[in-house]
Amino acid sequence: MYTITFYSFKGGVGRTMALVNVAAELAKMGRKVLVVDFDLEAPGLETFERLRPPQPHPGIVEYVTEYMRTKCSPDVRDYIYSAGKVGKKNGELWVMPAGRRDRDYHLALYRLDWRRLYEQCDGFVFFEDLKAQWEQLESKPHYVLIDSRTGDTDVKGICTRQLPDAVVMLFIPNEQNLAGLRAVCQEIRREREHGLKKDIRLHFVPSNVPDLDDEHGLMRKQLDVFNKELTIYLPSPRIKRVVIHRYESLGMLEQPVFVLQRPKSRLAREYRRLVRSLIMENPVDRDGALFYLRALERDSKLQREWRGHSSLGLISRRVDASDAEARLRQIESQFKDDAIVLRRLAWLYQGLGELDLALRQYDSVLRLRPGWSPVLFERGRCRRQARDKAGAAEDLLRYLQSSALFARKWEEEDEDEYGRLLEDASTALRELLDVSFEAFVEALDSPGVRETALMGVVGGSIWFNSAAEHLLRERRWKDVVQYLLTELPKLNGPEVFVSHYEGERVWYLAMARWGDTGRLPSDLCQTSLELFQKACGDFEKGTAAHFQRMSLLYWGIGDSENASALLDRALAEFDKTGLISEGEGGVSNWTFREAAAHEFRQHCEEQRRMIQGEPIRPAFLGPPLASHIGGFISPSESPPK
Repeated sequence: MYTITFYSFKGGVGRTMALVNVAAELAKMGRKVLVVDFDLEAPGLETFERLRPPQPHPGIVEYVTEYMRTKCSPDVRDYIYSAGKVGKKNGELWVMPAGRRDRDYHLALYRLDWRRLYEQCDGFVFFEDLKAQWEQLESKPHYVLIDSRTGDTDVKGICTRQLPDAVVMLFIPNEQNLAGLRAVCQEIRREREHGLKKDIRLHFVPSNVPDLDDEHGLMRKQLDVFNKELTIYLPSPRIKRVVIHRYESLGMLEQPVFVLQRPKSRLAREYRRLVRSLIMENPVDRDGALFYLRALERDSKLQREWRGHSSLGLISRRVDASDAEARLRQIESQFKDDAIVLRRLAWLYQGLGELDLALRQYDSVLRLRPGWSPVLFERGRCRRQARDKAGAAEDLLRYLQSSALFARKWEEEDEDEYGRLLEDASTALRELLDVSFEAFVEALDSPGVRETALMGVVGGSIWFNSAAEHLLRERRWKDVVQYLLTELPKLNGPEVFVSHYEGERVWYLAMARWGDTGRLPSDLCQTSLELFQKACGDFEKGTAAHFQRMSLLYWGIGDSENASALLDRALAEFDKTGLISEGEGGVSNWTFREAAAHEFRQHCEEQRRMIQGEPIRPAFLGPPLASHIGGFISPSESPPK
């Protein structure tokens, strides 16, 4: 049970209207909600037709009066009535009214001595018992919403400090409200260290705000003053302040419940936003926990500021770091058996770079749901970030072998989901290749991966290039050779390696042999050139990277003249298009990495110097070999023994 008091220092802010709409929206969401009318001098809940009892019903005044007479807490069920179900999720409203509103009511109210109740009649214990009875009701309310009287009254402390877990402060942003709320907030916050030793959450809501042109930014300036004077924080920068605007319509005379009767109105949207902000602070509301985690997850500013601070020490003028940290610990503790919530928590921690915390959540999720393939993928990526290559390889391989991508037939309406899973599978394979070639090969040997993810859909040439280039960048020469000669032909049969693709395979094989032996094999260069010519003609068309590659191959067979000419073509093509290869960016064959414009020109200049006979070697081969001058061996020489 989570208790929220709605309070305003001044009247005319729509406090009761807000409470009723919040109660109705919570009930629509499937919550059991008890609303309590503590505005004893001017009760308002029963004036709403949706909450009106069939006949006058006893409430708070009669309940307290009976206790003062007998010194024994009455049965609260006699002072509560049902206002019926709401929505389609079995939500329900219950009401504890102010009282019968007859002559006896006003006389009893006049006679109530709140000071005597507390000082002589154990009033504190009495209201603690009232809370306990609410919680033990057969309806088991998820929320209790209390409508408190305006201003500084005898019951203010009961409503704003003893009973609630949270207080909604509704106000018009002017000096009168600021002066009154300043003292009330100080009293409530004092309970953290003194008195009840409880942290009552405060929600500040400008309400009944005129929807007028504000060319001078007066509203923003006033709200900035309130933020500073009342120390107002939002749960996340992503979460906008809730503002309830004035609704200019004579229809307000009928007191409609907007979220039920006018759900598409702006006012209904604002009340729903208020509901979301309230349940995000409730430690036991699952929807609130998910809303909170999503808000933090989407908040790029939060993510940037979080990094670089100790633990979860977020520094922001709009976010209380200790509150955020405590809230996340609270969510983890409360939902330790909820795989969905813990997965969201893991995503958040991973996005913020808190990898140990993220891995702890992923481990918990997989204990609750062993073998859940999307989480294997996510934990594998997280392990890779944490430099746990063995763990990452294990998870990514298990993901690929169990992925729903290969386990079911897909209908046309599943196209978006299918595309997302394809993208995830592609990412998993790339990252698996980075952490373990052996696991990567094992994944390729899986029929689902081989037939669906690589060749049939994603495209053989894409995987062919990306895997080979990755291994070359890592200088894993023997892995490149094994991949090109043994593993790759298994994927979809020899028909894949015809024309252009086969030329590329031999090209990458030549580069791997160069790295492994220190000598660029001229026979492989010759074969690759012949295959490229067969596929592309006489190189009349091509990208800058294509001509750069052809230049290296001609140099590999000892034809420096054509090598220089093709390098000129590479630079001319680059000057004309501004692109190294097709699409954005582009991989330079000098490094097998994406290169910026100035880097590509530098690579071509170094390649020209190599063609002209200088002892230079491509950057992807690594530092020069100590056993040979400059680490360079021309194609016509023998490698060192």
